[in-house]
Amino acid sequence: MFKKQIFTIGLAILLVNVAWSQSEEITTLRLEDYFNMEFVSSPQISPDGNQIIYTRRWINKYEDRTESDLWIMDANGKNNRFLMKGGSPAWSPDGKKVAFVKEGEPQGEQVFVKYIDLEGPATQVTRLDENPGDIRWSPDGKYISFVMIVPEKNKWDIKMPKKPKDAKWTEEPRIVEDLVYRRDRQGFLKEGYDHIFIVPAEGGTARQITEGNWDHGSGGYSWTKDEKYILFSSLRIEE
Repeated sequence: MFKKQIFTIGLAILLVNVAWSQSEEITTLRLEDYFNMEFVSSPQISPDGNQIIYTRRWINKYEDRTESDLWIMDANGKNNRFLMKGGSPAWSPDGKKVAFVKEGEPQGEQVFVKYIDLEGPATQVTRLDENPGDIRWSPDGKYISFVMIVPEKNKWDIKMPKKPKDAKWTEEPRIVEDLVYRRDRQGFLKEGYDHIFIVPAEGGTARQITEGNWDHGSGGYSWTKDEKYILFSSLRIEE
C-alpha cells in the first residue's frame, strides 16, 4: 500500500513536470511572433449605444509598416464584421456616418467620411501634406477637427543653385535639434509643432485654428456644446 502511494505521488509529479514543460513551449514568446500579432485599438460606441466600431492593426512584415482595418460589431459582441480599410474612427453626432483616416490623395493619410448603412465608397474630405490624427466632430456634425504637425521652417536655410535635370547630387545635410528624431518603421521624424485644424464635413479646405511654436491638442482637446470654442492643452515653455 505504501509503495503504491509513493508510485502515485511520483506519477503525479511527473505529469505536472510534463505539463509545465509543454506549457513553457506553448507560451514562450519568440521575436518572430511579433509579426503575427494583431492589435485592437480606438473602440468607439455609436451615439445610440447599439454598435461599436474599432481599429484592428497588424504588422506588414514585407513592407515593415503597420496596416489597419475598421471592424464593427453589436454592443453585445455579436455580428462582428469587417467594415473597411482605415483607422482612428469617430462617429458623427447623429450616428449615421463615421470619419476615419486612410491612404488618399495626393499622398499619405487623409480624412474620409462613410455612411454606415449605405453601399459605396467613402468620401475623401481632405487633401493634406501631413498625416492627420485625433479626429473629432463638431456637436452639430458640420465640421471635423483633427491634429496635424506643421513642419518647422529650416533656420539654417541656404539658397542653393537650381538642381539640373536628372542630376545626382549628394543628399543635403540634416540638422537635428530634437532629442527624439527617429522612430522604427518611420525613419527620421519631421521637426515641427502639432496644431488643431477644422474642415467642413462635406469636404473643403482645412483651416488651422492654433498658432505658435508649441504643440496644441497633443494631450487632447474638446469642442464646447455651443460650437464656439475648442478647449485644448498646450505646454508653452521655451526649450
